Amino acid sequence: MRRTLSTVTALALAGSLIIIGSGPAAGEPDTRYRTCRQLWTVDPNGVAANPRAVRAAIRQGYRKPLLCPVAYAANRRLDRDRDGVACERRP
Repeated sequence: MRRTLSTVTALALAGSLIIIGSGPAAGEPDTRYRTCRQLWTVDPNGVAANPRAVRAAIRQGYRKPLLCPVAYAANRRLDRDRDGVACERRP
């Protein structure tokens, strides 16, 4: 009986570790926001799809956006001018 109980316990622990490990990676926000105001609560300067978009935004006088392709892809519809930066802000 002890061996069966310890085996069941070990399997239950292994199952919970698999469930815990299957979530999104830390630092990769994949949340979709309805408005830029909501996005700004997490990323105050907006999010960029690639380093080139970050440099272009800075050259155009915007604040430096967060480089996060995952967050940009989730909120692409908030990029009204289609420049690769969603919800950019002026200083």
